[in-house]
Amino acid sequence: MNKTLLILLLIVGSLSAKAQQTLHITVDATYFDPASLKFYKVKENGTCLVYGIDTHFDYDNMQFTANLSAAGTVNLEEYLKMQDKTIRDLVLLSEIKKGKAGYNKKIEQLTYRTLPQTNGNNNSFQSFTVINPDYLLVNNVRGTKDDNGNYNYHDDTDYKRYALIVINKRFTLYVDQQRDFHIVNYAGNFDLYIDGEYQKMQDSGSSQPSEKFTALIRRTYPIGEKFTEKGKTGLTADFSNTILIAPQYDSLFTEMGYFITAYKKKRPYLFYRNGKAVELKNLRAVYNGYNTAVLVDNHISWLSPDGVLTDRVEPQIVCGAYDIRPDSIQIQNGYFILKQYNTGEEFYRNYKDYNITEYNLAPVTAFKQIYFINGSTAANDISYRYLIAETHDGKKGIITPGLSNGAYTVPLAPDYQNFTYLYTDFVRIDNQNGLSGYFPLNKNAKYTALDTFNKGFARFTLPNGKQGWLSLDGKEYLDE
Repeated sequence: MNKTLLILLLIVGSLSAKAQQTLHITVDATYFDPASLKFYKVKENGTCLVYGIDTHFDYDNMQFTANLSAAGTVNLEEYLKMQDKTIRDLVLLSEIKKGKAGYNKKIEQLTYRTLPQTNGNNNSFQSFTVINPDYLLVNNVRGTKDDNGNYNYHDDTDYKRYALIVINKRFTLYVDQQRDFHIVNYAGNFDLYIDGEYQKMQDSGSSQPSEKFTALIRRTYPIGEKFTEKGKTGLTADFSNTILIAPQYDSLFTEMGYFITAYKKKRPYLFYRNGKAVELKNLRAVYNGYNTAVLVDNHISWLSPDGVLTDRVEPQIVCGAYDIRPDSIQIQNGYFILKQYNTGEEFYRNYKDYNITEYNLAPVTAFKQIYFINGSTAANDISYRYLIAETHDGKKGIITPGLSNGAYTVPLAPDYQNFTYLYTDFVRIDNQNGLSGYFPLNKNAKYTALDTFNKGFARFTLPNGKQGWLSLDGKEYLDE
């Protein structure tokens, strides 16, 4: 056997949780209530025994247990009346036939069921899909009717660990960590009503995932913990020791929206959240912002959530707020003073609660003026790590405020150059020799041609005529 394969198998074997066994329960009962999952055993004197199912999920070994519990003896008619039910809401247990798929259907094969939660005037239902031996994907769907009589459905998605509970070898319950139950292989009728009107719900009739469902899994799969094996990093699923990404990478980043980014010998690799690789030939660089952009060969493209290269992505709305009082740079007592306004919670109620932190930047004898990188002496939400300082002879440079008053450093020496502020908190440098650069990525202007950043990369030309792409972390990717 290949040595690498053997090592991988050993890793998988050591990290995978024990497989959950199917749980079998035998119930001696007359009726089954699919809405409450209760069983009723009618006795000769007109009373009946009520049974329920107790389940427990052990988070230490990732295993479910289940048993039948007796809730007591009741008068069936009165007990149902208390629940606003009649005998017609129950199903004879003897009439429930084994479903076509059977309880022992391979759970690796996708199975889809749409089941309303209850009968009656209800505007919500659940659908669930078995996506692998560890997880159910549960959709909680709410239905509403607009003024034109059209029905709209709102879908919330969740992943849950589960176990199969087989009742009398006839039908199956799926139970998850929150002790929610889902019924399959049951031939009873469920009716869905929205605003009092009956809605016909049809099973998809297919065991294969749709493209929409596959895309949903890729985007939302619940990733768990990164782990290290022999110095290499991998990734498991949440609430599971199932390995999504084998430990083969030097570093791995999971905070990047729809995709997981891994690096091996500085080469990037992209994965969907369910661990499936994004197939891109000659992937050279990745930019992860609100959207993901990639450098493939010598071309920059956005990467859609479905792994398709595109020049357009759907806009994303990002909410935020600015402090009402801007920071400012003023001259006081022979010094340039940076005033930083710190607002407290009370400030937004009465506009009085704020405090000011002042920094003595530099004496006025050292510079003609100092301003923020956006070219203003007053700014909201602008980093003051770098400030533009102009000398008395017209040269411009960049200074960084020091911790003590009047102490500053000069990361970019004053010269006859102009600065243009970018939204990324970079400044573009254009010097008198016709060279350009982006500070702080470049300590000096070095490119004869330099475009603005687009999709996380900027196109450049060097004095020797070579061209390439500059990334937001300062790396250069020359054309191949």
